[in-house]
Amino acid sequence: MATPAVQDGPALARELFAVIDARDLERTAGLLDESFRLHYQGVPGPISKGTLLEMIRSYYDPFPDMRHDLLDVLPSGSYLTVRLVLHATHRGTYEGIAATEREVAVAAIHILRIASGKIVEWWAAEDDLGLLRQIGAVIGPPSAPQ
Repeated sequence: MATPAVQDGPALARELFAVIDARDLERTAGLLDESFRLHYQGVPGPISKGTLLEMIRSYYDPFPDMRHDLLDVLPSGSYLTVRLVLHATHRGTYEGIAATEREVAVAAIHILRIASGKIVEWWAAEDDLGLLRQIGAVIGPPSAPQ
């Protein structure tokens, strides 16, 4: 049985990625606790709520049709594990790479810690190298979500 903190956790995870895809940063911010921290692969130290919102905003121009397809949302205590694939078309400059109009699919695992109905902490592991390969920024075999 899920604890009260994550009883509606799967719905919260679905709402989070839906409002990100809808480009609604105000609603995104409302789902995050004031003490929120993101732990992102390869980035030292936790990332604040404000910095996360700026990171999300920075994806809207290069990937205007960004869409998260949630494959699994698994609650465990006060945590949720989310396995997803981000689909988008590279239509603007990203990391110095001009638009390629290539469609990308990026696999990711996210772990969310929920308290009092808000996301307090978030760990994100995304296939950033696969994304760069798909837009032609890195030479190597294209990666595909599993």
